[in-house]
Amino acid sequence: MGYIHVIKYSRVFFGFVSAWLCQSLWTYLDTTLAIKLSDDFQLGPDTIALIYSAQMAGFLPLSFFVHKIIHYFGPSKHHLLTGTVAFGFLLQATGTYMIGPSYILRSFLPNIIPLIVTGLILTGLGGAFTAIISYEEMSLGFYTK
Repeated sequence: MGYIHVIKYSRVFFGFVSAWLCQSLWTYLDTTLAIKLSDDFQLGPDTIALIYSAQMAGFLPLSFFVHKIIHYFGPSKHHLLTGTVAFGFLLQATGTYMIGPSYILRSFLPNIIPLIVTGLILTGLGGAFTAIISYEEMSLGFYTK
């Protein structure tokens, strides 16, 4: 798949952008969360690694079932797949705000580890929807031109 194909077909472009956003969110968390946990809570590398595993605890169990959603909706109902990706992004956005916490939500979201772990689980759950279905969207875009 070349970049010309990504630009040429709207479904392929949507799948590409969705996968890119999902992966960039995970990369962002990988580079910033360890510093935050170390500075705010004085955690060591072993504890930080355990906290990171919460994201995979959300992603892995759900990733076994996401393909069933894809096959249930199929190419004829691609708008529902798009809605599922949007739902995944909402889960990831909610989880990211819980991890932060953001400056906007600082007044009522405390900076505590259980909230951060819950946010990581939500980003993992959302990542299963966005990452897996986005690659399916890219491949379906070639077959349903």
